[in-house]
Amino acid sequence: MNCCGKMICSGCVYAVQSRITKKKHDICPFCRTSAPASNGEMIGRFEKRVEMNGAQALYDMGCIYRDGDCGLPQDHAKALEFWHRAGELGHAESYGSG
Repeated sequence: MNCCGKMICSGCVYAVQSRITKKKHDICPFCRTSAPASNGEMIGRFEKRVEMNGAQALYDMGCIYRDGDCGLPQDHAKALEFWHRAGELGHAESYGSG
C-alpha cells in the first residue's frame, strides 16, 4: 500500500472492497487511510516512504519511472537507481526488474 508501505493479500483486498458503500471510500485495511485522490497524491505518498528508506516504496517508484506512470516521465536510469537502493535494503525482486 502506498500509504503505510504494507503488503496485503488478495483476501484483504476483497474484504475491503466488499465493505465499501456509497458513503465510504476505498481504505487501507492497516492504517485506514483513504485511497489517493490523484496521481500527485499517490506519488507524494511514495516519496514519503522513499525518504524513510522503505524498500517496497523504492521498488514501486522504480517501476513507475520504468513505465512512465502516474504523470512521471519514463526514465530507465532513475528506475535503476531506485531498484538498486531497494535491493540494498533487502528487496530481492528489485534486482530482477527492468
